[in-house]
Amino acid sequence: MNEDRAIYIKPNHSGIDIPKLDPVLINRNQSEGKETTLVLDSNILIRMERVVKSGNKWRSVREKGLDNLVGLLQKCRPYSVCLSPGFALKEMPPQNAKVAMDLYEAFCSVHLPNFIDTPTSTRKVHTGINNDYGFNDLTYEGLCCTNLSVKGFSAI
Repeated sequence: MNEDRAIYIKPNHSGIDIPKLDPVLINRNQSEGKETTLVLDSNILIRMERVVKSGNKWRSVREKGLDNLVGLLQKCRPYSVCLSPGFALKEMPPQNAKVAMDLYEAFCSVHLPNFIDTPTSTRKVHTGINNDYGFNDLTYEGLCCTNLSVKGFSAI
């Protein structure tokens, strides 16, 4: 596998016949009233950042391995796919998430102008600067999960 290419996975599919993500499937989903959402990870957002910072040209899209993603999405009907960068943004400190979101929007405005956020998404304002982003910056749930795994590990 070429590490410079964006790939698509559907980890929660339980059947043997995993449907191929292509414009036909996406358009059929839209016709049937089904939402198709692509959840972007931080690696994809970082690649988008690099494209924008290097001029936001198609050449950079190819160099950063996003041409297959953009090509797929450009073949789909407008508003048939929702993009969701939320999980990726949640992995970042607030100041990095704000920059990443701004650059994501700049990337989409040039290369994916007919795409929208997931309709049920919530818009989070990323504020604050924390140069020491770590344990104390986790949500309550994150603190609980981390605390349980650390406690379990220390008992060994």
